[in-house]
Amino acid sequence: ADLRPRVVTLDGDLKGEKAAFATIEKVMQSAPDSFPKGAKVLGVSTSGGTLQVNFNQAFVDESFWQGSTRTIVGTYSIVNTLTHEKNGFGADKV
Repeated sequence: ADLRPRVVTLDGDLKGEKAAFATIEKVMQSAPDSFPKGAKVLGVSTSGGTLQVNFNQAFVDESFWQGSTRTIVGTYSIVNTLTHEKNGFGADKV
């Protein structure tokens, strides 16, 4: 399992919440076995250093998340990437 943050290169001139949204999509595409089939990002918002990510209902598929390792890898791959300073989101929490 790889929990290290990823430095993600985005196409275009995306900033802030749009960049975070695109980054999450790239993380999910790069490790499809770490997320439930059909899981999608619905939106991203920021408030006071906290970045909130909203997913569709497929993301909370209990049968997929039954193993603790899978839960840790999927969740932390997103959190570690979004809080990694080189990605520039300035999020203290996700």
